[in-house]
Amino acid sequence: MTKSRALALGDGLVIVIFSILGTLHHGKSVDLASIINNAGPILIAWFLLAPLFKTYIKPDWRNLFANWVFAVPAGLLIRYAILRHPKGVEFFTFTLVSMVSTLVLLIIWRLFAKILFYK
Repeated sequence: MTKSRALALGDGLVIVIFSILGTLHHGKSVDLASIINNAGPILIAWFLLAPLFKTYIKPDWRNLFANWVFAVPAGLLIRYAILRHPKGVEFFTFTLVSMVSTLVLLIIWRLFAKILFYK
């Protein structure tokens, strides 16, 4: 597996983990439908925007951050368009928590990946 593919797989897994943790935090059960509803829109936005920001062509922190700053909110907007919640102020709180959480998880994953790939 190439480094770029491994990074993409790990990034996708991080988004799924974020979705699972969020679902569990809200006391809901995790199943395939909840993962698709919650992680799916972010994954779509993430991988559609990744080529634009060269996230995997030139994997560095700047490109990862650029992809994150646009893809996560875009994915949350797609999710909102489908599920129609949360609304109002809750949407902004949800977005803020999602942004911070995904960034922390992505940084942890990418630091681990750096250790793996740059021995």
